[in-house]
Amino acid sequence: MRYGQARIAAEDLAGRHWRAALGELFGHADHTLFRLFCLPAALAEQAWGNHPALAASYLGLFSTAAIGLIWAIARRAGAGPREALWAALLAAGSSTLFYYSRHLLPYDVSLAILLGACWLALGPASPWNSFLAGAATGIGFLAYNGYWLLGGAILVLHALIGAGGIRRAPARALASALGLAAPIAAVVGLGEALGYPIVAGYREASGLAHLDFHLGYRLLPEFLWHAEGPALLLWLLGWAAAVAAWRGPCRRLAWYAGAVALIAGGLVIFSDVVPHFQVQGRQVRAVVPFLVLGAAFGLNRLTLGRGQLWTALAAAAAVACAVATFLGPLRQWFPPRFEAAAEREVARRAGGGFRIYREDFAFFLWAHPIGVPPAGTALLRRLNPFQFRPYQYEGYDQARRDEINRHDIAMRLTELPFGFARDPLRWAGYPGPVRFRVVFPRGKMGLSEPLVTAGRPPGVDFLYVSYLDSRHLLFGFDRWGGGAVNSEPIEVDYERPHELVVWLGSLLPPAGSAAFAAQGFPAAWRDQLMVAFDGQVVFFRPQEFFPVRPEEITFGANTVGGTVAQPFFSGTVLAFEPAPSNVLRRDFSAFFPSADGRLQLRLQLPRGRAGRREPLVVTGIPGRADLLEIRYDDDRHVSFALDHWSRSFLESPPVALDYARPHTFELDLPVLSWPEPADGGAANGEMTIRIDGAVAWRASVEFYREARATFSVAANRIGGSTCDPAFSGVVLSASSP
Repeated sequence: MRYGQARIAAEDLAGRHWRAALGELFGHADHTLFRLFCLPAALAEQAWGNHPALAASYLGLFSTAAIGLIWAIARRAGAGPREALWAALLAAGSSTLFYYSRHLLPYDVSLAILLGACWLALGPASPWNSFLAGAATGIGFLAYNGYWLLGGAILVLHALIGAGGIRRAPARALASALGLAAPIAAVVGLGEALGYPIVAGYREASGLAHLDFHLGYRLLPEFLWHAEGPALLLWLLGWAAAVAAWRGPCRRLAWYAGAVALIAGGLVIFSDVVPHFQVQGRQVRAVVPFLVLGAAFGLNRLTLGRGQLWTALAAAAAVACAVATFLGPLRQWFPPRFEAAAEREVARRAGGGFRIYREDFAFFLWAHPIGVPPAGTALLRRLNPFQFRPYQYEGYDQARRDEINRHDIAMRLTELPFGFARDPLRWAGYPGPVRFRVVFPRGKMGLSEPLVTAGRPPGVDFLYVSYLDSRHLLFGFDRWGGGAVNSEPIEVDYERPHELVVWLGSLLPPAGSAAFAAQGFPAAWRDQLMVAFDGQVVFFRPQEFFPVRPEEITFGANTVGGTVAQPFFSGTVLAFEPAPSNVLRRDFSAFFPSADGRLQLRLQLPRGRAGRREPLVVTGIPGRADLLEIRYDDDRHVSFALDHWSRSFLESPPVALDYARPHTFELDLPVLSWPEPADGGAANGEMTIRIDGAVAWRASVEFYREARATFSVAANRIGGSTCDPAFSGVVLSASSP
């Protein structure tokens, strides 16, 4: 996010929008100067294109600089070349100082600057040197506010045991305090001048309560053990040797031990004694430079004078510890890489029979619940980033860490076969209408996931589900080149299974084929999209579909790219099968002639169609058909008409209607309840249209009795000339009340 703001600032600078660029760089209270430090990489991307490796390499320079600065601190504190080399070796082998170097985050930038401040604070006695140490500390704090304890420890130690003796402590404290205040005052002043209240924003950000209190004493050693493993034992050995060798005053050991005590003690106090901050891994790592400096002191003493073999063995142990701990971050796959590999795997298996693909745990676990993956064949499996334990100490409480570690959260691509229902429809190679039984995933608010992908670019039909909030979702359909349409929001219980039945023309054989005709459905049904949710039609649309081959149909995976949805469906699939005939008749009963001739539609009317007529219900055959039509008189009124083919044309009076919201239309069409005579004919009946419960039109009319031959909703499938081919709004639901 913050690196993205630096990119925006670079774009503003390239466009000479100076004030906007300054606002992006200095108008944020959190870690303000990190954006400024990112600016060189962002400007380089402006010139050469956005390359994540470029930004990561640039910010990785700060991680590398931290190793060099630890060497420099050891030398300036009084260590010889050999001890300083040990410090650099241990720092280079520290997983804690390594694994964040691949992320575009402010921690290593701030750490490098604050280590530079420590180097200055260890320098010769002079007001200017103290001022510079304070200024560097202020800049490091502004790069990442969370390292305030590290900065504070450096300045406290500089004031108490800095060069010049105790008598000059007040002068050192004053000069370093002035240096600390200078960059902070400059940034705050600039922000205020630009109209950004940085101080108020920082108070608001720092006042956020975190999660784990009264656990700091545990989290410090736990994090270090999970991050460093055997290297921590080597450090402790070095510290034991350092303490054993401590004879009389030793300025550098006093610095190292004092820094560890102040930082670790501060974390414990503000977690366990005065609970105000959660102890997180990024804060614990501030202790590590001083742990390795002290360990280097001790290891140097242990190996000094014992010959090259002991030194080589100790160095080999340090390298072996580094290899062991680096394997975790080096083997990590992150979700984007896993998703790309999963997409390739699904594409490789195209045409091998119908499957539904589910992706498990290929996301960052913040705000996502952990469920148990369903049974199925795992086609691809990689460790989740959060199986690298140090990541679990960033924003999680102990209960959440325990939950993560109780489960196998490895990222995986699972394949479930296309099961057969008791009364399957067989479509000569096509899956036909399908029934899912699923538990939709929680924690995916604002995202969309694929249900059906049919075709190949540029001719793709795409059905997806969008998660709106903790209680609602909707279904959408994207016909490439024609735009996406969505259902009305649907209430959902994310805790329990739901049945989903999908009738999609892409899943059926061509309309003129014998395979389609053998099912006994009207030909018009080939060009309709219908989705039933727990037995209720919630999405309906007369729709053209691209011609597709069976091997171009995929369930639960977005194999064609685009930006409408995520790559995979992540819900729990309990059943996946052809929809039996009885289920289709049950769920889509409103689209079959009903026993009582009643039909209820919930419609979102289209705008900008004044003067047009569109079909609501069509019955009969060409030459002997009845078309019930809706006419958009203007932006506030509609009227209805019944075209009794070649016999009569009846129109209703105008009805006032709000186009901005959906409406419920109840249609009583007696012709739908009449048995079909062998000789055709016509008869009179009373037709009623109600809108939102109020009668809009009631009339005694004549109907042709061939109602069931090509009955269709919202589509003029018989070519009647008095209305358009299809209803252009959205049928949000349909039922036979």
